Amino acid sequence: MVSLVSIADRIISAGEKIRPLWLRTQLFSLLFSLYTHMSRLKAIVSQIQLSVTIVKGKSKETDECISFLFVGQKTFPLFLSDLLYNKPPEIKQVGKVFVWRLNHLSRFFPSDMDAVLVSCDGFYRRWLQKEDLFVFPHMVDMVLDVSDSFDVFYKKLPDSAKSDIRKVKKQINTYEVLSDINRLKFFYDKMYLPLYETRFADMPLYKPPFTFFKWLHLIGYRLLLVKDAKGEYVSGSYFRVKGVTVTPRYNGVFDGDVELIRKGAESAIYYFFIFHAQDQNVSKLDFGGARPFFNDGLFFYKRKWGMSVESYGPVKELFGLRVVRERESLKQFLIHNPFIGLNEKNELIGFVFIDKNTFTETLGKQLEKRFQTLGVNEFRFNKL
Repeated sequence: MVSLVSIADRIISAGEKIRPLWLRTQLFSLLFSLYTHMSRLKAIVSQIQLSVTIVKGKSKETDECISFLFVGQKTFPLFLSDLLYNKPPEIKQVGKVFVWRLNHLSRFFPSDMDAVLVSCDGFYRRWLQKEDLFVFPHMVDMVLDVSDSFDVFYKKLPDSAKSDIRKVKKQINTYEVLSDINRLKFFYDKMYLPLYETRFADMPLYKPPFTFFKWLHLIGYRLLLVKDAKGEYVSGSYFRVKGVTVTPRYNGVFDGDVELIRKGAESAIYYFFIFHAQDQNVSKLDFGGARPFFNDGLFFYKRKWGMSVESYGPVKELFGLRVVRERESLKQFLIHNPFIGLNEKNELIGFVFIDKNTFTETLGKQLEKRFQTLGVNEFRFNKL
């Protein structure tokens, strides 16, 4: 049987011969858009009925047990499991439920249930909010406004971001932008995959094959490679320019080397894209997704560069959370992990949880100032 990758490779080989180039770009962009919409439709249909599982484990915060009723097609999210539990939790499937019948979940509740977590496509948002759940996206988009000159932009940065830029200037020399397929293969094998393995080896995230990268090449994606003072490639990003926006979608560091990252190889991608965007008369840099938790490392890093948050186009899935019982372990988790959610108008807002015994208006203002992020329309404080 011929594999889908093999079929895609044949289509790409044929497409590389199409001229003029604008026709090739338009044709493959149309095919890519069709594939994206069909994948979304498949996800929506497949999630009409969702699995229900009970998730139990000991809390990282208090060593108490935390029990979740998880509703979704996939297993309990690994990144949440790492935040919540001191070791992988026990998971037991107990049934299935139609997404519009979430009000019937109580029949699955054991007596010690602490919370309900639903994971589904954003198409079903109305049913999550109908059940008065805290709704938040799997990912948010991080976007940087580069319409000002670099000097003006630099002055607005916090000291930590300025320190990153000084580090880049010491260690990194220059960058180049390429459309060569051989360099793309070098980037994929020596930078993208190694960084993926360094960061996400234990996470069930989609790892696109090189065939997918070749397809993106045909719709206008290009490669930015960063060189150190010795002229050796240390990092890079696969990106696209569309309208007034540059989208660096896939980043890599040579050999996934943590030491290179410490020396500024990854920060250099952000730094040089600012100059490249301004050279192209582009005013917006879309640096892709991050977890919607204010204390998440990647989110915090991108925010310090002055990025704002927007809804993330490539990932449409949402979570819905309901606190069933205010056990101390769950309470501490929520207090230490505020997140970006959605209100009734589908606007991004901040959900911050506080101890009802210690909350004051002054504390509320301090927390709002600490988590203030461009693109977050309001903060809602929830007392536990």
